[in-house]
Amino acid sequence: MTLEEELETAVTAAGRHARPGEQPVAVMAAEPAGTRVFVVALAAGEDLGFVAVDRAGTAVADRRLVKDAVYKSEARQLQLPVRKAAELVDGLILFLQQLIPPDSGEPESPL
Repeated sequence: MTLEEELETAVTAAGRHARPGEQPVAVMAAEPAGTRVFVVALAAGEDLGFVAVDRAGTAVADRRLVKDAVYKSEARQLQLPVRKAAELVDGLILFLQQLIPPDSGEPESPL
């Protein structure tokens, strides 16, 4: 399966985890710890949410794995219009802050 096909499969899987009204708008892939993870941005109007799925389309519950996937992904991997990139990055930063609270002793996000 090509990366493009995997991205499409991940978007479809993320749609199953979306809340009512959310639609996938972007996806990025990374392989932290040798495990491919897809982080999918979901939009409902102006609100952005995120879900991470594995190759099987299962939501990834391991916060460290999701955090590492986001850190290892590069902006060029985002599959969305450029005008949405800044909004997505802001949303990813908030998403990471929810994964690892600031007082957890983790280093600050390089984002």
